[in-house]
Amino acid sequence: MTSRLFRLSSFIIVCVLTGTVQWAIAGDLNPPPGAIAPTGSTPLLTSTTPGDADSLFKITQPGAYYLRGNVTGTIGKIGIEIAVGGVTVDLGGFELAGAAGTLDGIRVTLLDAPNVVVRNGAIRGWGGYGADTRIANGVIYQNLNASNNTLDGLRTGKGSVVTGCTASNNGSDGIDVDEGSTVSNCTVQGNGGHGIQANVGSMVTGCSSINNTVDGIRLNNKLNLAVIVSSGGSVVDCTVNGNGDDGIQGDENTTVARCSASYNADDGIQVGSGSMVTDSSTSNNDDDGIQAGRGSTVTNCSVRGSTGDGIVVTIGCLVSGNNCRGCQQAGVHVAVSGAGAGGNRIEGNNVSDNAFGILIDAAGNFIVQNSASGNGLVPAVTNYSITGIQTIGPIISLTGDITSTNPWANFSY
Repeated sequence: MTSRLFRLSSFIIVCVLTGTVQWAIAGDLNPPPGAIAPTGSTPLLTSTTPGDADSLFKITQPGAYYLRGNVTGTIGKIGIEIAVGGVTVDLGGFELAGAAGTLDGIRVTLLDAPNVVVRNGAIRGWGGYGADTRIANGVIYQNLNASNNTLDGLRTGKGSVVTGCTASNNGSDGIDVDEGSTVSNCTVQGNGGHGIQANVGSMVTGCSSINNTVDGIRLNNKLNLAVIVSSGGSVVDCTVNGNGDDGIQGDENTTVARCSASYNADDGIQVGSGSMVTDSSTSNNDDDGIQAGRGSTVTNCSVRGSTGDGIVVTIGCLVSGNNCRGCQQAGVHVAVSGAGAGGNRIEGNNVSDNAFGILIDAAGNFIVQNSASGNGLVPAVTNYSITGIQTIGPIISLTGDITSTNPWANFSY
């Protein structure tokens, strides 16, 4: 019995001692003051990433780097120069602040540098670009705030991703990306150029662009050896408001879906040939609500209060299922351009309280199943104002019960 008690007591003592030793090895549970450094990262310091004649810090080795505090720029210098690929710069929530006479906040200087990431901080007041990685491909910008820079806030190259960023009050574009890039969930406002400018094949989604001097969102063609390449870009789930030119401006083969464009100084949405505008709304723009180039499709949109036309097309377009109200010119307008007009299908639209309901300036269109009400001073004439020979359902003027069984009829009421 005594032996068993001795062995049990010895086991308890060993357990207690072992637990005491394990607790002691765990160390202090209170971390030291200051920002926690990312694991495996190098701080941006003059001792670890010394600059040169035109940079405060220069990164010459691949790896992850981070700021430990706010940085103030020096005249004639870049804030952070990235001269190698395979680099992640985490600003750590700190501010990279420039001043008059400084260069770019961040700049990549190696042509085609791969795998560059810049994230988590503010870049403001630089004498050039906030961040310029145009000569690199596939750059990622995340959660950056670029403001009050002399040129673009954020500028980057082909195949890049810009997400969760803001760009405000920069002297040129807020965000400018090269072809095949994605800009998502960003807010741009008050910039001296376009809010967002994107090249061939880019996508802009979930963004807000407000009060910029030129277009809110601009998808543009690229000039390459005098050959224009179609843009083929998309703008989806975006809001544009109060910009100094078009709300959304796209060249050929642009898709605009589920967007809102209001109070812009020119067209709400303007797209080139072969484009699609769907499920979008425009209101109170200073020219046309939606202007689409030849061979385009405009469907299921709501247009209100345009100073010009609600929807205007020229050749070979489908305009279907739209609602246009209170425009100072026509609700739907088939206009004559330098290339001619005609070959449009105008179907199932509702137009009301515009100067003209459906205005057709040229022959050769297919016009069916539309409804028009209260357009112009003499609605019997201005609900439908049609020139030339058309393929058209009968226009039935009536109030009260509909007795016509013609499936192609257009109604005036």
